[in-house]
Amino acid sequence: MTEEQVQQRKNLFMGGIAALAGFGLFILMFSAFDMEPSGFTSAITTGLLVTAAACFGSAARIKRDANRNS
Repeated sequence: MTEEQVQQRKNLFMGGIAALAGFGLFILMFSAFDMEPSGFTSAITTGLLVTAAACFGSAARIKRDANRNS
């Protein structure tokens, strides 16, 4: 992998970690403030999980493509 690919993969991985951390914080806020689940809150949590999955998937694709090309 080139240095650019390594950096891009690292950034995507950290973005996935940040999205999962945001999901965890959002869930903690639900329990701390006794919020009831609603369409708004489910949209936010779903968005955070989809973002994390997309980041991790893109990071895996970069590594797979680099291994395939080398």
